[in-house]
Amino acid sequence: MRYSKVKAKRTSRRELIVVTFTLMVIFIGSTLFATALFNVFLKDSSAFSNNFKDDETAMTSGNVENNTAKEGSVTTFYIIQCGVFGIKENADKVNNDLNSQGMSFISEEGGKYKVIYSICNSGNEDEIMAMIESKGVAVAKIKKEITYSNICDEEIGEMIKGLISVVDKLKDNSVSSVEIQSLKKWCKELEQCDANEENANKANELRKYIEELPDEIDKTKISEINKKIYQCIV
Repeated sequence: MRYSKVKAKRTSRRELIVVTFTLMVIFIGSTLFATALFNVFLKDSSAFSNNFKDDETAMTSGNVENNTAKEGSVTTFYIIQCGVFGIKENADKVNNDLNSQGMSFISEEGGKYKVIYSICNSGNEDEIMAMIESKGVAVAKIKKEITYSNICDEEIGEMIKGLISVVDKLKDNSVSSVEIQSLKKWCKELEQCDANEENANKANELRKYIEELPDEIDKTKISEINKKIYQCIV
């Protein structure tokens, strides 16, 4: 009887040890599995973020915060102009010579015809001018500034920067098209400028223009976008 009782106790203790060990194994295994799952999720999230940045033009300037204009700040743009002509045929010739990428356009002003190659603000204007001069075409750099005197001016400046970033991407020969959903979404969330504000109509028209662009644009849109930017800053 005593032996049997002792044996029963030992059996219970052995079972307790087995159960405890099993629970520890389950706990450790669960922890390792959760950690591995978290790492996979984190890696996938990072990959998605990187792909988003590569595939889409995001509005990242972030300078219009809480719709409060930074009064007095100035944004500088450069118009790359390739001649002013009294005869349209002469302007057409220069424009056709430059327009291999569909960038340049002709602006008729006061009976004269200006050939505009592009508008820049990323510091690459001198490089562009050197390229044009290598083709034997006279070129000039015209400085234009937008002073952020109110929210409308600030929105105009930031929207133009967004469009220039789109054009800059499309200049790359390896890029056939660019997605601009984030730029359109950013514009849609901007506050509608009050009609009494200076340049309100210009800001609202530019916002509408961007919102109505296709979600994905290709090189055939470059000249049109450049022309819209030019109209906003002259």
